[in-house]
Amino acid sequence: MELGIKDFLWDFAIAIPLFIYVMLIVSIVTKRLYDYMVGRGVKRNVAVYYNRKIIHVSTGGRGQSAWLWLVPQVQILSQTLFASATWGTRYH
Repeated sequence: MELGIKDFLWDFAIAIPLFIYVMLIVSIVTKRLYDYMVGRGVKRNVAVYYNRKIIHVSTGGRGQSAWLWLVPQVQILSQTLFASATWGTRYH
């Protein structure tokens, strides 16, 4: 199977909105979340860890299902809330 210029242009056209979406998540959403977390007293490395997870969850698996990204997010949220309720602290 030979790939031509049409295939390249089609893939490029699909990649542009995905790139913009990823850049919005990285540069706006997680930056604000990071600033919020650090402002609330969360250690920098913990805030970076959670923000990296949010980036990975939010930007991965888009081609498979529109709702597939929700499953890991619910899992991370559940584990964080469970830890918070169990030990009385957040982001440890």
